[in-house]
Order: sequence, then C-alpha cells, then structure tokens
Amino acid sequence: MRLNGVAAVALACHRPVPDKHGTSSSLLLLPPPLLQFFSLGFHSSMTSNVQIHRIDFNKIKKLEDVFFLFDEMLRMRPLPSTLQFTLLLTDVTKMKHYSASLSLYKEMGALGIPINEYIMCWNWVLNPFFFRRGIVPNVATFGILLKGLVLEDRVPEAVILFTKLIRERVCEPNEVMYGTIVSGLCKTGNTSRAIQLLRLMEEEGKCKPNTVIDNTVVDGLCKDRMVDDALILFTEMIEKCIPPNVVTYNSMIHGLCINERWNDAIRLLREMVERKIFPDVHT
Repeated sequence: MRLNGVAAVALACHRPVPDKHGTSSSLLLLPPPLLQFFSLGFHSSMTSNVQIHRIDFNKIKKLEDVFFLFDEMLRMRPLPSTLQFTLLLTDVTKMKHYSASLSLYKEMGALGIPINEYIMCWNWVLNPFFFRRGIVPNVATFGILLKGLVLEDRVPEAVILFTKLIRERVCEPNEVMYGTIVSGLCKTGNTSRAIQLLRLMEEEGKCKPNTVIDNTVVDGLCKDRMVDDALILFTEMIEKCIPPNVVTYNSMIHGLCINERWNDAIRLLREMVERKIFPDVHT
C-alpha cells in the first residue's frame, strides 16, 4: 500500500506518523517549550485532483527493478505525474542507493521531466548520508524549501521539517523561516497557533517578531473575523516599537469594515495619515 501526504513524508524520514491530534512520539525529543507548541495539532485542507497512472511500486525489490520500472514509465503516454516520478526517486533513496538516486534525478532533468525539487530536497538534504559527505544545506536552502512546501499547500510537511531543524539543531531558524511557518499556519486556518509561535519567538527565540510576521497574523485574524484579537496585536506592535505600515493598516481597516465597525475604521484611517503612512488603492 502506498502512503501519501504527511504519512509518506514521516515514513521517508523514519519518523512516527502523527495521530489524529497531530502528535507523535518523535516530538518528545523537542526541548520545551517548543515541545508544547509542536505537540498541538493543526488542520489542513490538502487535496489533489491529479490524474495518475496505476503504477505498482511494491514490485521494487532491488535496484534493477527501479531502472526497469523507470523505463516503463518513460514509455507511458501521457507520462506519469511528477508525484509518481518523485515517489520512484524516494524509493531509491530509502534503499540507500544515493548515487543511483542522483543519477536518475539528473537523467529526468535532461529529459525535461519536472521533478518536484522541494520534495527531492526533503528526501536528500535531510538524509545523514549527505551530511557525512559534507553536503550540508545552509539556512537559505532550508528557507527556500520551507517556502516551497507552503506554496504547494504542504503546510504539515513544512511544520515537520521546521520541527526537525530545531530538534536536531541543524540550523538556527531565521526571520524568513519563522515568517514562512507563521504564514502557512494562517493560510490553513491555524491563526491561534501562529500567535503561539509569535509568543515563543518573543520569549525563547533569538529571532524576534517583525512587521512582516506580525502583519501576517493581523491579516489572518481579520480574515477570520477575530478583529478584537487583531486590534490587541496591532496595539502590541506599536508598544513594542514594531512599526505598522500600510499593509498593517489595510488589514485592520478591512477587518473593521467587514464587521461594520465604521467608526473604528475611520479612526484608524485618520491615525494612519497622522503617522505619515499614506493610503494606497487597497485602503
């Protein structure tokens, strides 16, 4: 039986699959208070309408089977999906035939097969083999990978990767990485958890919230019609000398308008102008 989504990624990384509450035994390795944060479940509406061929990956027992199946897939019309080629490469990596995996990846690239680079990075750069070979990705690499996962609606995988980076001290997350996870949480309706992550940044992290990160949460709260919570965070930004900008005010004004709080919206508009922050077309 083939696994996909969070289960496939967890298996590929040799990690327990999260239960229905989003927890797993591997999270016990997290230092507090990050343990508490990442042990809390969150939801995501990940769906796929991709039409795929029926390919029996279970018949792969040895490396020769991989190349035989690869030749079969190349003869299919239309070609199998990107996901199926990625699954084939994942199997090779899990068999620890790393050189073969890299060779197949290069051959697919030469043939113009659009392999999912984010998932391949997941399978390769986090594998101990590559660290032993001295191939160690940097903060920028992981930042791009996290952003790619979020853009592809793979927020659960992004959170698992972020957790792994912290748990195994692979690198110290920077503002971009925190911002990406906050954005992903808000995108999937987990704004309350995004706020919790903001608090952890303030209390535990070396990186502190900034205007961009706070704007993401303010916008998420307003879209969820939690405008009072957004106002609290907005006030905290000013108190902590995190300067609001036109994006902050636009989110707040929009949130107040959809809740028919016209007087508050007008007040913020006037305050915005007084702060020399000029309205734009969105305002």
